[in-house]
Amino acid sequence: PPPLTVDGQWSSWTPWGQCSTKCNGGWGEWSNWTDCTKSCGGGVQSRRRDCDSPSPEGEGDYCEGLGTEVISFHGSWSLWSGWSECDGCEGVSVRTRECNSPPARFGGLPCHGESRQSRGCQDNVTICSVDGSWSQWGGWSECSAPCGGGVKLRMRQCDNPAPQSGGRGCAGMSEQQRECNSHTCTGTRWDRLGEQSRTRVCSFPPCSGMRRQSKTGCQHGLWNCSLEPCPVDGGLSTWGPWSPCSLSCGGLGLKTRNRACSHPAPAYGGRDCLGPRQESTYCQAMDCPGLQPAPVSW
Repeated sequence: PPPLTVDGQWSSWTPWGQCSTKCNGGWGEWSNWTDCTKSCGGGVQSRRRDCDSPSPEGEGDYCEGLGTEVISFHGSWSLWSGWSECDGCEGVSVRTRECNSPPARFGGLPCHGESRQSRGCQDNVTICSVDGSWSQWGGWSECSAPCGGGVKLRMRQCDNPAPQSGGRGCAGMSEQQRECNSHTCTGTRWDRLGEQSRTRVCSFPPCSGMRRQSKTGCQHGLWNCSLEPCPVDGGLSTWGPWSPCSLSCGGLGLKTRNRACSHPAPAYGGRDCLGPRQESTYCQAMDCPGLQPAPVSW
């Protein structure tokens, strides 16, 4: 019999092998935008794409760029608030609005324009408080002592302007002092000195030397010629502590401090102390609870 004829036929394909060169990835098409995540109050919409056209193979690079996009929201102003009550001291009324309807999100632009507006107004009822301010310092006084240590003083007033209608008083001191004439006193108060003397007789003239000797002055706290103590001039002590404010609340009060002529006290006809024995300054008391300024009728 003649030989049997058999036609050739392919087998199934084998799986794909590795790419012989590197294959970079490519983006597929964007999906449709999703529904908004909120029905009000600022939700989010997004879409995505895959790096599968083609997918990277071998040592190929992944697709460049973002695989997800989110819609950005630009900011929008809220409604204006109502106008505020008139500020009688400033003479203005204001209103405001906020960039929150919605706020800017996901790179959106902020609101454009002003968030605050003002307009002039007049209030004939409000009493405006005025805080106090210091005047310039006055000149220095004469030194309280010609030698041995004295003081000079200068003062200023809280009247530029003075506090009014519950305004704050001036902070700081109303008086300054500095030392002066600190050099040691020299000489003697001759008008107060006693005198002590002695004499001798020249029995066989002529004699050389003095016929009469005398001595005056104060030595070891006593006059040379008597047991009477020497005069002691008075000296001021250091300042005592400040007193409490004269007001416990509700305005501008005063506080004081004192010093005495006791360092030392004058004795045996010595001079009294020179310089002030008391000084005062303003003090601001806290507001009284529940105290409101009374309206003024015009």
